[in-house]
Amino acid sequence: MKNYLILFVIFIFCFSISVFSQNSKNKTALEYYNKGIEYYSKGETKKAIEVLKKSIKLDKNFSDARNKLAEIYMNQESVISRARAEMELKRAIRDDPGNFEYRLNLGKTYLKRGFIYNAKKCFESLAEKYPKNTEVLSNLGNIYIKYFEKYNNMFAPGPYGMAPFYDNNLIRYYSEYGIEDKFIGYDFISGISLDGSIPSISSGFKGLIENRISSNGMGISFAKWAGEDYESAVSSFDKIIKINPKHRGANFQLSILAYDNNDLDSFMYHQKKIIENNPNDKYAHLFLGLGLHETNKSEEAFEEFRLAKILMDEDERIVFESLEYILPDDMKEEYQILSGIEQEGFANKYWRSKDPLYLTDFSERMLEHYSRVAYANLKFSVPKMDIEGWESDRGRIYIRYGKPDKQIKIRPELDFSGPKAGYNFTLIWYYSKYTFVFSDPYSTGEFGLSSRRGGSRFPSISFQQVEEDLQKIYPENYDHNYGGELFAFNYYTASFKGENGNTHLEIYYGIPQKYIQYNPDRGRFSAKIKKGFFIFDEDWNDVRREISVDEFRTDNFPDTSNIFHIVKQNNLEIKPGKYQLAIEIQDESSKNTGISREMILVESFEPDSLKLSDIVLAAKIDTFITTPEFSSRGFEITPNPVRHYKTNQPLYVYYEIYNLRLTAPGVTNYTVEYKIEKYKSKRSAIVRLFSGIGRLFGMRAEKEEISTSYKYSGMNPTEKQYLTINMKDAEVGLYQLSLSVSDINSGQMVTKNRTMLITDDDINYIY
Repeated sequence: MKNYLILFVIFIFCFSISVFSQNSKNKTALEYYNKGIEYYSKGETKKAIEVLKKSIKLDKNFSDARNKLAEIYMNQESVISRARAEMELKRAIRDDPGNFEYRLNLGKTYLKRGFIYNAKKCFESLAEKYPKNTEVLSNLGNIYIKYFEKYNNMFAPGPYGMAPFYDNNLIRYYSEYGIEDKFIGYDFISGISLDGSIPSISSGFKGLIENRISSNGMGISFAKWAGEDYESAVSSFDKIIKINPKHRGANFQLSILAYDNNDLDSFMYHQKKIIENNPNDKYAHLFLGLGLHETNKSEEAFEEFRLAKILMDEDERIVFESLEYILPDDMKEEYQILSGIEQEGFANKYWRSKDPLYLTDFSERMLEHYSRVAYANLKFSVPKMDIEGWESDRGRIYIRYGKPDKQIKIRPELDFSGPKAGYNFTLIWYYSKYTFVFSDPYSTGEFGLSSRRGGSRFPSISFQQVEEDLQKIYPENYDHNYGGELFAFNYYTASFKGENGNTHLEIYYGIPQKYIQYNPDRGRFSAKIKKGFFIFDEDWNDVRREISVDEFRTDNFPDTSNIFHIVKQNNLEIKPGKYQLAIEIQDESSKNTGISREMILVESFEPDSLKLSDIVLAAKIDTFITTPEFSSRGFEITPNPVRHYKTNQPLYVYYEIYNLRLTAPGVTNYTVEYKIEKYKSKRSAIVRLFSGIGRLFGMRAEKEEISTSYKYSGMNPTEKQYLTINMKDAEVGLYQLSLSVSDINSGQMVTKNRTMLITDDDINYIY
C-alpha cells in the first residue's frame, strides 16, 4: 500500500494537469523576475532570492520564477535549500505539468537530496516522453549505476549471521585486537560468547569465500538485482552513443561499466573514443593506461601514463607520483623532508630497486602504482564530499596492497530487538595475508575503515589499528605477472684480476631446458631466449646493462626434463666495490622468466697484498680450446653453474694467485692447501682425493676432513692453477672446498671457499 502511495504522489507531481500559464502577465512580477536573473548572474544570490520571492508573491502561478528560485536553492548545497528547491519545483510543475525543464530539475533535485528512487521514477517518465534527450538518458544511466554499485557483491546475512563471512584473518584479529567488554554484537560467529572469547570454528567456515555464500540459507545474494541495473545502465548510455557517438559522459560510463564486467577491451575502446574527440583529455589517457597495463601492454601503458602526466597540473602530478602510501615509515619520513627535485631522485632510485623486470625500458612496479592511483580516483572518489579517491581509506589501501582477492558488501539493516539499533553498510576486502573491513555509517558512499563504534558489524576491532600495524610488516604488496611461469636457475660469479685496476667478473649460469619453448622452424626446432645482466651501485644508479638474445636450433625436439641445463657464461670488466647484481632470462615464446637478485662484493686485486681469485668449479678444464665462449687465460674452462657432481664425476677446480713476493733472485715460494669436508657438519665422511698434484705431494687425514697441501716455487708473482679431484668414494651430500695459499716470502695467507653437491641424480649440461 505504501509503495502505491509513493507512486501516486510522484505521479501527481510529474503529470498533474494544470490550468495555469507558466508565464506571468503581471508586469511588475516580470520586472522582479528579470532583476533576479540579473542579480544571480552577478553572484548576488541573496538579492536574487529576495526579488524572485517578490515576483512570486505578486503572481503565485509564476512557474518560471519558481523554477529559477529552485535553481538558486539547489546550487546553495544545503539540506534546507534543497528541500526548498524541491517545494518550488513541485509547485511549478503543478502549474505547468508539461514543462520539460521543471521536471528535469526536479529529478536533479531528488538526486542531490539523495532520493534516488524518486529521481529514478521521474527520469524514467521523462525518458518515455523524450527518448532521445541525452541529458535525461545520462541521469537515468547514472542512477542505474548507483543501484548497480549498491547491489554488486552485496549479501544479507542469513540464519548463521556473520559467521559465513569470517576468514582466518578476521578470527585472528579478534584474538589480537578484541576488547573484552566491547563485544556488543550478538550474531558474529555462531556460538560466540559475549565475553569476547572465540570458540572453535568448524572447517565449513574456513573454505574459500565464494563457497561460503551459498543457497543453503547462510547468505542472500543481490546479484540478480545488480545484473538488471547493470544492463539498464548500459542500455541508457548505448542510446546516447547512437544519438551522439562523441558524447564523453556516455563513453566514459560505458567504459567504467565494462571495467566492472572485466571487459577490458571495451573499457579501452571507449577511452580511446574520448581521446579521439579530445586528445588532451588527461583522465582518458590515465584510464587507458590502466587498461593497457592490466592487459600486459606495458610499453603502451607507459606512454599513456606519460601523456597523462604531461597534461596534469603540478599539484595533480605530485599526488600522482607520490610514494607516501607505499613507503615504510622510516623511508616515508626521509621522503617527506626532501625537496621536489630530491623526491624525484628518490623515486627514481625506489622504482629501480622495485622493478621486477629490467629487460624492459620501464619499471613495471611503477606502472602498477600509477594504475592503482588511477583506479583509486576512478572508483573511490566522492565528489559531493570533495574527496579524491587516493585520499579515501579504500584508495589508500588499494594503492598499497592492490586489488583484493575477493570483496563482499553486506547491506545495512535495522534491528531494534538486539543490543544495537542496526548495522552500517559494510564492505569486506579479503587478501591472503590480511583482511580489511569498511563501513559507510551515513550512506554517503564514502566507506571508511570500520572502527569500534555503534553500527559496526565488527565492534571489537579497530581496523585503523589493524592497518597501522600491518603496514609496519607489509608496507606494500605487488606480485608481477610475467606472462609465463617464474622459474629458478643456478648461477654463481667469480672475480679475477682485470686490466687497469678493474676486476674481471665472470658469471656462469644454467637455464633449465624445461622452461624453454621450442617451436617448429623450417624442419627443425628453435627457441629464443632474451637475457640481461644488470649492475647497479648501492644507490641503484646504473653501472652496467647488457641485454642480448640467444637463439637455439636443433634437429630433434629437445628433452625438456628437469635434468637438462643449457650452460652459458657472461664476462665483464668492472671497478671493485659493492653492487646490486640482477640476472634475468626470459623465453620469448612462453614468457617463462628466471629472475635473480643479489648484492655482490667485487674484490680489488691491487698489488698491496697477497690475493686469490674466486674458485671456479668446472665440468671440465682443457688446454685444447674448442668452445670460444668458455676460453679463458689459455684454458677452456667449461663451467658447472649448478655445482652438482655425480659420485663418479671428476671435480675440476681453477683459481689464480696474485701478488706473490719475489725473493732477490726473483723466486716465489708458497704453499697451497686444499680441504674438503661435509658442509657445516661435524659428522663428515672421509673423502679420498686423487689428483696429479695429490700424488706428487703427501696427503693427510685429520679426523672428519681430508686435506692435501704442497709447496711450490716459481718466477712469476701471478700463478694460474687447476686440478682434478676424483669424488667417486664421496658420500652423497653438500660439501665445502676450502683453498688456502700461504706466501712463504711475505708471510701472508689468503683463503677462499666454494660449496658443491655430490649426488646420485643424473644431471645433463648442454653447452
